[in-house]
Amino acid sequence: MDDEKLLRARDVAHILDCSPDDVYPLINTGKLKASKVGRLWKFRLEDVMYCKERMNGDDDLTETPGTVSSRRHGLSDLA
Repeated sequence: MDDEKLLRARDVAHILDCSPDDVYPLINTGKLKASKVGRLWKFRLEDVMYCKERMNGDDDLTETPGTVSSRRHGLSDLA
């Protein structure tokens, strides 16, 4: 993480199409890797994109690309 730009929770929320408040439970359940910098959580883009792929079901390829991009995800979709 030396020269890598780290993201804030609101940046992650934008990428995941959710509320910033929805990001913290993802950390607590281990679905999203994060690092604590001072009192703030910071995220690597690589980890956020991996989480997004898992949320979209891309890891098992059960959905077609059209349905993945048009579906909005909530926390209940992650269980």
